[in-house]
Amino acid sequence: MGVSPLRTLFVLVIPLMLGGIVSGRCWHGSRGVRVVSTVVLYSGPWRTLTIFMFQALEGTGAGVAVAAASVLIAITLVPVLAAYRLLRRYELSML
Repeated sequence: MGVSPLRTLFVLVIPLMLGGIVSGRCWHGSRGVRVVSTVVLYSGPWRTLTIFMFQALEGTGAGVAVAAASVLIAITLVPVLAAYRLLRRYELSML
């Protein structure tokens, strides 16, 4: 249609990829934080949610483990949903 490939890349392709890039970054960042916090914080009196869930499942506290898993899911979903909402607003303003 007469548009250069470079303009197509910046006007069409990159804005369509932006949602996946940001959500992947949020997911990757949350994974990195969990791994580092598990190694650093477990040595002292602190227990991370994943360690807490594992220890609860080893005992008889399956309900406590489910509650901790629900909190962990909520903590993970908040940045992803915020990024989705911000990017959706950005994509709608591009139209």
